[in-house]
Amino acid sequence: MKKIIILFITITLLTGCYNYHELETLGITSSILFDYIDGKYNLTIEVIEEEKPQLFKGEGSTISEALDTALRSSGKLLSYYHLNTVLVTENVNIQEILIYLMRNPQVNNTFYIVLAKEKDIFDEKEDTGKKLNDILKRNKSSTFFELSKTLVDDKLDLVLPIIESDLSVKSMMPFSNFKTTKEMGIDDIEIYRILNNIGESYFKGKCPENENFFEINTNNVETKIRIKDKIEIDVDIEASIAEFNCSIDTTEVKNIEKLQEIINKNIQNSSQTFIQELQNYKADIMGFNRLIYNKRHNLNKKWTDYEYVINVETHINKKGLILK
Repeated sequence: MKKIIILFITITLLTGCYNYHELETLGITSSILFDYIDGKYNLTIEVIEEEKPQLFKGEGSTISEALDTALRSSGKLLSYYHLNTVLVTENVNIQEILIYLMRNPQVNNTFYIVLAKEKDIFDEKEDTGKKLNDILKRNKSSTFFELSKTLVDDKLDLVLPIIESDLSVKSMMPFSNFKTTKEMGIDDIEIYRILNNIGESYFKGKCPENENFFEINTNNVETKIRIKDKIEIDVDIEASIAEFNCSIDTTEVKNIEKLQEIINKNIQNSSQTFIQELQNYKADIMGFNRLIYNKRHNLNKKWTDYEYVINVETHINKKGLILK
């Protein structure tokens, strides 16, 4: 009984008033935007109070100084435990931001980081950080925990989704050694998702008999990468038809096979172009160098020196198809 009482007292002391702050003195931070102008960090912090967002700004020669400035203007102790989204502009040193966030014990690992095209994207009535978090979660974007691997793995480069002013994701930015390269569009995002087995993707194909298009939705993707004399990438796709404007009879197996072959070639060509662009940028966002090193135990031949062979097998689910 004494042991139970002692344990209870110990837990009570540890979880009681130590490091405790009244709720009204806390500012629950939903998102932070980092910018860098004229040698100073410029921060916009979105704090949620009574379910309404408030914006506080801070400026300083360091991240800590900028945060302290924002803290003074808010009059609250800012809490980052419920951080949803971090936004950065192309002006900042992304490596410094990642290191700062990693060292901060108050920051969780489940928020998302995005590259913002516009700085004035916050909604006065809506929790922008939470809305962005929901969008990025649906898009299967990488969390901070996954992105932080680039800090400890020099054989993997960073890639961030780019947020438009309407909060949509239509492009992404590959980095090379934490330096921005060149924006890549929505088609590249779909290829990146395919090659990384990430969620659903959509691909268009030109009808075999006319100028119209059809579109498939990838229900399941299995991609395997093998390091040989060449880097071989095998992609196996289970798909269904999402949109169909062709006039062929889809109840005939030979016509389904035609559609599959069109998609196979489209993904093969797009993947080759995608990898070639990454090689030009020297942005190893796929982690090819890591795979090579694990296989060869050296990097005498780097990922940019390899030729890539991409094989795609698409299987359109014909169950329920009544289109003609």
